[in-house]
Amino acid sequence: MPAGLLRLRVIRAAIVTFLAAAIVVPSMGATAEAATTSVRTTASVAQKVLTLAAKEHGKPYSYGGSGPSSFDCSGFTSFVFRQVGVSLPHSAAAQYAVVHHITKASKRPGDLIFMYGSGGIYHVAIYAGNNEMWAATHTGDVVRKERIYSSSYKVGRA
Repeated sequence: MPAGLLRLRVIRAAIVTFLAAAIVVPSMGATAEAATTSVRTTASVAQKVLTLAAKEHGKPYSYGGSGPSSFDCSGFTSFVFRQVGVSLPHSAAAQYAVVHHITKASKRPGDLIFMYGSGGIYHVAIYAGNNEMWAATHTGDVVRKERIYSSSYKVGRA
């Protein structure tokens, strides 16, 4: 994806999030963003995310892959979350830019794990619980559940 198009998608997502936060849902007395977040973070939605992630187990990693036959890391998370009605961009850093950031201590199964280094966010996976994540990690590997391999990670909730 051209860098300019990716930048536009990230900006669009930020604008949509900002506008959603400004809209009050009269019957709920909350913002539209808060109402949407509470729906997406329920235990049943998280369980569905984990079930969908597990269905992709064994599919090959492919740089730029967005499914359904192969994936890169952000293509995998985007593919899974799209099936529960959550649209995420196809870039780990862009996904981090559009999700709600939470503490490591507050992470729950179904949250997104973002690995980072000196160059910023470079990898995303789906938290599975018990210090494990569903991930499409690198060329030659497959989608699989693995241990969180680094303490250099951040957590986001879609």
